[in-house]
Amino acid sequence: MAATVSDIHSIPFIRSLAGRLLLLGILPGTVVIAAIVALGMMDKFETLVAAAEVELARETLVLAEHISKSNTDAIQAAVLIAAQQQTELFGQRKLTVDLLKAVLAADENLTAAYVLYEPNADAKDATAATTDPKEWMDATGRFTPYPFRDWKNGDAIAVKPSIDYETSLYYDGVRKAFSADGIAATMVTEPYFYEGQLLVEQSHPIVIDGKFRGIGAVDRALASIERVLRARSAEIGVESYLISSRGRFVAATEDPEITADVLKQVGSQLRTHPVADSPIRALIEPVMRQATAAGFVCEMEDPRDGRELLVASVHLVDGDWRLICTKPREVVVASIRTEVWISALMFTSGLGLSMALVGWISISTGRRVRAAAVAADAISDGDLSVVIPDSDSNDEAGVLLRSLQQMKENLNGLISSVQSAGVTLDSSALELSATSREQEGVAHRFGESSSQIAGATKQISATGMELTQTILEVDRAVDRTARLADGARGDLASVDTTIRELAEATGSIAIKLSAISERASSINGVVTTIAKVADQTNLLSVNAAIEAEKAGEQGRGFLVVAREIRRLADQTASATVDIESMVREMQSAVGAGVMEMDRFAEKVRRGVDEVVASSRQMAEVIAQVEANAARFRIVADGMASQSQGAATISDSMGGLATSAKRAIDSAEEFRRTASELQRASQVLRMTVAAFTLDG
Repeated sequence: MAATVSDIHSIPFIRSLAGRLLLLGILPGTVVIAAIVALGMMDKFETLVAAAEVELARETLVLAEHISKSNTDAIQAAVLIAAQQQTELFGQRKLTVDLLKAVLAADENLTAAYVLYEPNADAKDATAATTDPKEWMDATGRFTPYPFRDWKNGDAIAVKPSIDYETSLYYDGVRKAFSADGIAATMVTEPYFYEGQLLVEQSHPIVIDGKFRGIGAVDRALASIERVLRARSAEIGVESYLISSRGRFVAATEDPEITADVLKQVGSQLRTHPVADSPIRALIEPVMRQATAAGFVCEMEDPRDGRELLVASVHLVDGDWRLICTKPREVVVASIRTEVWISALMFTSGLGLSMALVGWISISTGRRVRAAAVAADAISDGDLSVVIPDSDSNDEAGVLLRSLQQMKENLNGLISSVQSAGVTLDSSALELSATSREQEGVAHRFGESSSQIAGATKQISATGMELTQTILEVDRAVDRTARLADGARGDLASVDTTIRELAEATGSIAIKLSAISERASSINGVVTTIAKVADQTNLLSVNAAIEAEKAGEQGRGFLVVAREIRRLADQTASATVDIESMVREMQSAVGAGVMEMDRFAEKVRRGVDEVVASSRQMAEVIAQVEANAARFRIVADGMASQSQGAATISDSMGGLATSAKRAIDSAEEFRRTASELQRASQVLRMTVAAFTLDG
């Protein structure tokens, strides 16, 4: 059952083409793409977090390299000082002091460069006690010079004797380490507070002939190390902690920068304090143990506030220190989240714009398809006045609307043509019906004329037979007259009477033959009328066939009817030709009979004259009886010929009557065909009337 226009207008959006495209195409696609985007964003988030961890490890390694280089430079300086003493410089106290000052002047990162000999290691303690400057030695003359930068005096280089060395790591610790394994190894001491400065010492044993002879060492202020640590940490946005080999904070960026006032409050800071006593022990100790030279990264929780931190740790081989850098995970994630959200927003905006565009296209296409459906439904109901919206689109919907518009215009033209053809067919059917009635009347009149001609022909035939009998009787009478010439004088009167009757009969035959000729001429007029009617019928059938061809499929039935009418018209024309031929033959026969009767009448008149003359001159008549007998035989032959002509005319009129009957039958069939054509035209007009044309 076809949908009505109201059904099409009442289709819910969810069931419409646009609704289905949105529900089954765009929405699932959006959900799938959104899921893919969400997974992609999650994966990107995790990837960026992992990349941030890798970046933190890399930056920590770079920072460790900076600090390690500072350690290495200081250790190499201590090793160099010890090596110089182990060669030719040991015992050359003045030269040693000068060299230490030069080392100190060459490296601004160093706060002190010094040596310490074992007691009387160079066998010069006693002498030196009285000759060398007191700032180079202790009270016994032991060589203990300590060249340093006097920060209180503008970093001027000064010298003073070392203190507390017998119990300090930088000397006693190195000595004990060498005594324990015999290996000359540099020791980096724990940070400590000395004369208003925080220091770290690098000390290397002086070994001569396998014996510990003293140390060569340099000091570095924590302030210089911390400046490097702070500057680099600020660049990469981390909190950094530098841990010594014995678990003390060498530096911590969360401590305030080193100043004179800050140094007075060193007890409240992390620097120089053991990790085990700090509030972040739970954070530092695990990563200290896991620190490697290649770096280690993990996530930890700040025990002070519970924040999640990304933690990277590196083992500094030179000095056996650990560098630990922390960055709040939220800071890392915030930037990553911002990047992810920006990407998601851009993608969502693009997706939303794409979906909106696709949705707009779907709805627009759906509207055009709905308009096409409404138009198609109206056209299917025969309403060709429906307005189809214009569309310049080159998509399927636009092509469909333009095709429907073209179809509507073609149907309008076709139906208009069919309506016009219907009117023409009605007119042709009426003309054919009138023509068929006229042809039927003509055929009936022709039949009546044929019947009259047939009756006249029969009368002529009967008269001819009677005349033949009469001639035969005359011939016999002449024979008797010849035999009874002498006794026939009295019979001349009867002969005269008979001849006069023969003259009258001959005149009657001539009159009837003239009437037959006139009837034949009337038949020719009827035949001409029938031929004209047949030609007109043929022309009308051709016009009907042309109009039926214009009507296309709707006029196929009328085309068959038109062809049948043409066939009947052709048959009528053929019958008319046959009738005309027969009439011509009849006219020829009648003309010959008239001529024969004229000749015969002339002969009869001459015979009458001769009979009259014979009456006057009996002798001459009797003498010429035999000649008259011969003439009468000629007349008998003529009458026989006239009888045969009358028989031929009778036969022709029989065929003419048959043709007339066929003409009547053809006219009746032609009238029925015209009626069928008229009914078909009415059906065509009723069918076309179901269409409502545009305009």
